This record gives sequence, C-alpha cells and structure tokens, in this order.
Amino acid sequence: MQKPRGTGTSGSIPFDFTVCVLPDTQYYAQKFPETFHAQTAWIAANVVREKIVFVSHVGDIVQSGGESRKEWQVATAALARLHGKVPVGTVAGNHDADLIGNRSTDYAMYREYCGRTMLKDSPTLVALSEDECSSLHKMTTPGMAFLSLHLEPDVRASTIAWALEQMDKHPSLPVMLTTHNYLNDVTRARDKTTSMRLFGNSAEDLFQGFIRKQPRVFCVLGGHQFYAGGEFSQLSANDAGGQVLELLQDYQARPNGGDGWLRLLRFNIKAKKLIVQTYSPVLKRFETDNDSFFVMPLEILIGTTNV
Repeated sequence: MQKPRGTGTSGSIPFDFTVCVLPDTQYYAQKFPETFHAQTAWIAANVVREKIVFVSHVGDIVQSGGESRKEWQVATAALARLHGKVPVGTVAGNHDADLIGNRSTDYAMYREYCGRTMLKDSPTLVALSEDECSSLHKMTTPGMAFLSLHLEPDVRASTIAWALEQMDKHPSLPVMLTTHNYLNDVTRARDKTTSMRLFGNSAEDLFQGFIRKQPRVFCVLGGHQFYAGGEFSQLSANDAGGQVLELLQDYQARPNGGDGWLRLLRFNIKAKKLIVQTYSPVLKRFETDNDSFFVMPLEILIGTTNV
C-alpha cells in the first residue's frame, strides 16, 4: 500500500467523497459518553467540508448488550446527532447481543435501538433483513453509485442468501461490506474462528464462500480485533481477478476506551485510489503511521456509475 503525500489533513488530498467508519464504541457507551458524542458531533459538523456521504459502524456499539438500557440510550443519543445530516448503517457486535458469549442468544436490544426504528427514515436504506440485524444501503455520490451491505456477526448461510437476493436487485452497483469480525491483527489474516452466532461462518469462510465469488464486493470493513494495535489492512484477489480491499479498525484498547479515533475513507475516482485516514476529534489530530494513513487501489470502481 502506498503512503500518500501530504500533511495528513483532508485539505492536502484531493477526493470526491468520504465514507466515515465508526470503530467499536462499546467503552464510550459504557464509560465515556462524551467521546461518542464528540465523534458524531464532529461528523455532523463536517459533512460538507469533508464530503461525508455515509457513516458505517462496525459493531460493538455498546459494552453490555441486553444488560444496560443506559448504554443503548447513550449510543442512540450520540448517533441521533447524525440524523438528517448523513445516513448511517450499523452492524451488531458480540457485545450487542442480549447474552454475551451465548451463540444462541437473540439481539432484541440491538433491534429495538438500531433496527427498523432507527433506520425507517434513512434516505439510503433499500432493504432490512427479517431479524433487523442486516441491512443494505444505496448511495449515489459524485462519480459513482454503490451499495453498503451490513451483515450480522458470524454471518449465517440464510443471511448470505438474503444478501445475494438483495444484491441481485441492483446488479450494476459495486458493494462495500461491513461486518463485525473480519481481519485479525494478531494473525494478520482473516479470522478463522466463530464465537458469536450458532451455525455462523467465520470471516475466512465468508470470504471463500461469498466475497471472493462476488466481484462487485470491492471493500470489507470490520472491527472487534484489537490485541495487536487494532489496525490491519490487506488486498485479496477475487475469482474475477479483481481486488478486495479489507480493513480492520478497532481502538478500544487505547486510553479512554479509544480516544475517539475513527476512519475516513476518501474516494478519488479519477485517480482510482482510496485514501485511508485516521482521525480523533477528541485529540484533534490525525494519526499518520503506515497503518493509519495509506492509499489502496480502486480499480474495480472505475466506470461504475449506473443507479
């Protein structure tokens, strides 16, 4: 991956639009609500300047799942700052389950706070799964249109079938996929384990059985893994000879539950590049090491402008 030139500020890098990624916010909902609010307040205030067209949350929205309505209230109040400003998509993480660590558990609290009630007025929502744990959004942005597919943790076969059915309704559009557990920063590879859903697929199984066979899936976002810094990115080949951009971002092991770090994915369509930046509205600075500030190729997107 290429290191971009510039100072690490958005003003130094040309881009057409930005997708903002909210990594695991569980400790913010539990202990540091001001940080969660700082993140979403910054996004809302900078939608125009930063050309933010969508916000994708990678899961573990709260820490205590079905045990704490207070945490869900903190989370939804923070996310509400974005309503009417920029569309939001979420996925559930293992800590969003009603009984954490129980693969047979329900996600009733997640549905109550982040399901149909939150998404019903979203201008980008085109499909919501029956259990309200997976969704599909459609964006029309400068230079391209694309889908943002949000899938439950340890994605089950029935959910993959639902995703394929929804994708078939929009056959010309590329797809960005978000799911909670995907890349492992310790093994530096897709995770090969499951721990969140009964009869679920690991990230490796998801890639081999679904992602690599769908050349329209150009990018996969995840969180959950943080033991070796919480950042790792790689390019993988799909069956059509194209590339899949895979990115991990999870800062919960850092001070104060993560110090508000979030990801800014800058799309430069003409240059065929995705510029990845990492910014904290709490610390008011960019992180510019090689795992936090880099460029990935976007060849699959060029010419994809049909709606």
